[in-house]
Amino acid sequence: MPVMDTSFLVGAHLSSKPKENLDYINKTIEPFNIINVSRDVYDVFGKLSAKLKKEGRPMGEFDGLIAALALCYDGMIISGDEHFKHSLRCTHERGILSPNP
Repeated sequence: MPVMDTSFLVGAHLSSKPKENLDYINKTIEPFNIINVSRDVYDVFGKLSAKLKKEGRPMGEFDGLIAALALCYDGMIISGDEHFKHSLRCTHERGILSPNP
C-alpha cells in the first residue's frame, strides 16, 4: 500500500510540461489504494515525532505523517531521501525503506 511523496506533484507543477507530467503521475498511482488518515495514524505520528525530537533526530511534519502511515498500514517507504534512513533507522536498498528487524 503506497504513501505518495508529494514532491512528485511539486516537480510536475514546476516542469515545462505540467499537464503531461500530472497526467502521468495520476495514471501511475491509479491502481493503488488511497489511504485515509485515521486517528490511529495521528497518534503514531505524535509518538514517533516526539521520540525522534527527544533523540535529536527531528523529522519534518509531512515526512513524519508519511512514516506514520507506512507504520500503521504495514507499508514501506520508497524514496531516495536519505533523511528517512537516518531519522527512522531503516534499511535502505535501492530506494526502498523498511524498518530494521
